[in-house]
Amino acid sequence: MLAESLLATGDGASALRTVRPLSDSVLAGKRELDLAVRAAQKANDPSLPALRARLSSPQIDANARAAGAAQAAMARRDWAGAVGALRQIAGYEGDAEVLKRLAFASSNGGMHDQAIGYADKALQIEPRNPDMLHIAGLVRMNAGRDPDQAQRLLKQASELDPANRVFRGDLARAVHAGA
Repeated sequence: MLAESLLATGDGASALRTVRPLSDSVLAGKRELDLAVRAAQKANDPSLPALRARLSSPQIDANARAAGAAQAAMARRDWAGAVGALRQIAGYEGDAEVLKRLAFASSNGGMHDQAIGYADKALQIEPRNPDMLHIAGLVRMNAGRDPDQAQRLLKQASELDPANRVFRGDLARAVHAGA
């Protein structure tokens, strides 16, 4: 909504900066990409051709179907199915959000080595993102590995997002388990 408002006031560059975290993801839908295209056009941004190409690509629909299938599998607690669906998303290897979801599903499915690998890749992409710090700590805690590092990561996530009850709860569990 902020990006739409900025675009309505004629500030294409700010609108593009605002929508970019969403539009840059392989999970971006047509709405996010359309907004990014309009903002890039208004700002005369050099990313416009690439954004237009992504918006018209059939891959956007395929990624949306795979993301939907993964979400449905997670709702059923079909962790292997969720992992399989997420791995069908083109470009997942370089997208922190998809890697975070892969880490979560893998961890819940008992695939701890995979979970830690996915979480660490997500953290490399976005090292200051509290969600990525949280998942990196959570998968270690769930695996029963490196409790000190799990606590450190969960503490960093909680410090960056102190209002997040999930983060605080997982940190408390990690501290209690390590005691």
